[in-house]
Amino acid sequence: MLTTVIPVYNVEGYLEPCIRSVLAQSYEDMEIILINDGSTDSSGNTCKKYESIDQRIRYIEKENEGSGATRNLGIAMARGEYITFLDADDWWDRDYAKKMMTYAKMADIVICDLYYVDEINGCRQKHVSGIRMPDRAMQTPELDADLINKGRTFLCGKVFRTELFRKYAIQQPSMAINDIPIVPVLIALSKRICRVGEPLYYYLRTREGNTVTSTKALKSFGDALDSMRENFDRFSLTGKYENALKKMYYSQIRFSCRKAKSALDSGKMDIREYKELKKYLFRVIENFWPDWPNPDGKRFQHSEDEDINQAIRNILFDDTMLTEKEPFNYMILDSRKEQEQGESVEKRTGRVIKITKGEGLKGEDLWWQMADDLLFQL
Repeated sequence: MLTTVIPVYNVEGYLEPCIRSVLAQSYEDMEIILINDGSTDSSGNTCKKYESIDQRIRYIEKENEGSGATRNLGIAMARGEYITFLDADDWWDRDYAKKMMTYAKMADIVICDLYYVDEINGCRQKHVSGIRMPDRAMQTPELDADLINKGRTFLCGKVFRTELFRKYAIQQPSMAINDIPIVPVLIALSKRICRVGEPLYYYLRTREGNTVTSTKALKSFGDALDSMRENFDRFSLTGKYENALKKMYYSQIRFSCRKAKSALDSGKMDIREYKELKKYLFRVIENFWPDWPNPDGKRFQHSEDEDINQAIRNILFDDTMLTEKEPFNYMILDSRKEQEQGESVEKRTGRVIKITKGEGLKGEDLWWQMADDLLFQL
């Protein structure tokens, strides 16, 4: 049986399509736990209505504690051998459970690709976000530590063996960003992971009320990384996953800084808040990785190779630092090509870094592979 945990908090405009997408699944051996986390709108009434319609639904009301504590309650209540999580403003493809459960018996965690859905001026736009793992092939963190990055840090779009949470007493903390502290360590503790290379989960990324732009929310990325490291320390896994964790720290700090820059540019954050937030986030990464390659304020020479340019953007805090103007700090070259003749790099105050373009890779897979290579050479 598959347990589906849906935390509910003030989502009256989105909840019904979410629940209907679960009830319409082609896979029927499920229980659905709706947990009302102290909603003040009509979300509770919607839950009660569907509880009366389908006997697979269990409805619980409680005081507001946040999504982390709510999911922890769902894990404690779960009867299924497998468990999955669905945010109340998201929804599933009709075959999400069927296709995921096809591989769950062979793996501890099954991951699917997602549709990112954005609401823009009343219209919805979507694009596929693929997981950088082979399709329907068993992977093991024992052989590839970087699966903690490739598998993504979010709970959504994953089916877990419930025993993973219980055996290792994994709990979500009460903080704004509460996936990061537990998902990477769950991946590290698993023996087998499988990716279903189809977008089966619809993730509503932008809507009123859920945009991550506040100083408090962005600061929570740093708090989440500290909590994640405590979990890796608890299981004596930090040394084994050191380089993968460095990438994890870097990517999350980069994401926070880019969000903060966007908030600053749009007037949602003032310059004092922006500087204080960056100072805090940089301190978080320095505590784990003292000599991390901070690109803040450094300029990268624009390349004629657009794949290289995209790889550079994938590590930058601010895209304006990819420039055609001189001077620059770094010139990035394809290692298979000879450096062009002309003015020496030294005179142009730049440092040359050569990166390898992976054979057979293209698009995001190629860009992230080169970005990983670039990160550890800066």
